[in-house]
Amino acid sequence: RGWRDVARYWPVTAAHVMAHLKARGAFIDLPTACHTGDIDRVRELRRQDPSLANRIGEHEGYYLGAGSPLSNAAAVGRMDIVQLLLDHGADPNLPEEQYAPKGKALYSAVFQGHHDIAKLLLERGAYPNPPVESSADAVWIAIRGGDIRMLELLASHGAVWEIPQAL
Repeated sequence: RGWRDVARYWPVTAAHVMAHLKARGAFIDLPTACHTGDIDRVRELRRQDPSLANRIGEHEGYYLGAGSPLSNAAAVGRMDIVQLLLDHGADPNLPEEQYAPKGKALYSAVFQGHHDIAKLLLERGAYPNPPVESSADAVWIAIRGGDIRMLELLASHGAVWEIPQAL
């Protein structure tokens, strides 16, 4: 569960651990490079294998570092990485099995309030109502957060609030 149980006064952060592991040759995959903002590593991996932009990482789940490179970059507000991935063929609707059948990048941007990234993803064809398993959809997240600006952006690209019918 990440750093939940580490005392605040502990002299080591997640960034320190990542730098330590990287300096000792640890492999940093594309989703992890995207969520940590390591654009040099993103560029290096993209050059080695351009298809990685549309591959889900080996780790599944909601945690940062899991899922698609694009959803990781969108979640942490890395417009530079989002732009780079999109410019090199990343699919904003890349399904993340069991979690986000129509992609999680837009949902991640909406959840974190990254308006410019959400706008770019929508302009590049992101589905405006991406549902995420057991977490509603992007519209509901914007409603819950009271983010009128995000709601207007989503609506301008065709998003609607879909109220599920009771069975």
